[in-house]
Amino acid sequence: PIAGKKAEKRLIFLKFHQVGGTTIADRLLTHAEERKWKACCAKGCDVCAQHTSLQCKFNCLGASPINPAVVITILREPVDKSLARFYFQASRDDYGSKAGVKVPLVKYVIECQNQDLPKPKQCPNEYLEVLGNGNLKEAHRILSKVDVIGTTEAFDDFMIMLALRMNWPLSMVTYKRLKTVLGRPKV
Repeated sequence: PIAGKKAEKRLIFLKFHQVGGTTIADRLLTHAEERKWKACCAKGCDVCAQHTSLQCKFNCLGASPINPAVVITILREPVDKSLARFYFQASRDDYGSKAGVKVPLVKYVIECQNQDLPKPKQCPNEYLEVLGNGNLKEAHRILSKVDVIGTTEAFDDFMIMLALRMNWPLSMVTYKRLKTVLGRPKV
């Protein structure tokens, strides 16, 4: 941390699925609890680290231009993100096979585009749909307002950038990987 600079605590984490977000949220929520910071996405809270952050985006915590919060997110290469989602859901038996039979990857890729399926069985392009409501220029505009953007592929670098931006000691961002599916193919 920079001596004499106050550590920031108002933080909104735009938490996408299958990008390493659970590991980051765990660190943020653990440190919020240790420091008696209020962790939720509503007005009056200090740290928003839930998937619901994707609905309120920059307005979580009651943030505004007058009362801003630091906004962070992490993204993952889209093909690897889709593979991660497939193997994570298969590991939880989200496909309902009960017998441990996994849906073939090709069938998943074809069927997950069906918007009539329950949400866990869909594979939407979250980056485009959530950030830009289906509009690429809007997604770019939203991302340009994010204070710290990282990638799963450079996870450790992202955690260091987060600590630097928040003026936190590095010990606040050391982590243990969570929800990792071992043995899945990588891109």
